[in-house]
Amino acid sequence: MYDSPNGRAVRDTLQTIGSSSAEPTDEDRAALRAHVCAAVAELRGWNWPIERILVRLKQLAMEVEYAGDEPGASRERLIAEMVHWCIEEYYS
Repeated sequence: MYDSPNGRAVRDTLQTIGSSSAEPTDEDRAALRAHVCAAVAELRGWNWPIERILVRLKQLAMEVEYAGDEPGASRERLIAEMVHWCIEEYYS
């Protein structure tokens, strides 16, 4: 996402999720959500607007390769979840 441990944790978790042909487990989603929320809190502290955070998050999700039968659909579902988490965290 950016050069910090929180950003790298988001990328690493996305890569782990993307490398499996199975749908992400509840544990995968919980880990990703925790990392996304930590990253959003950090970026908000750096005065990044929500729009900038969402654009970077979507870019990051598109950089990760996805396995499975429908990688486009899986990626889009995951992006939708992450956008929701970002907005919740940013405005909480």
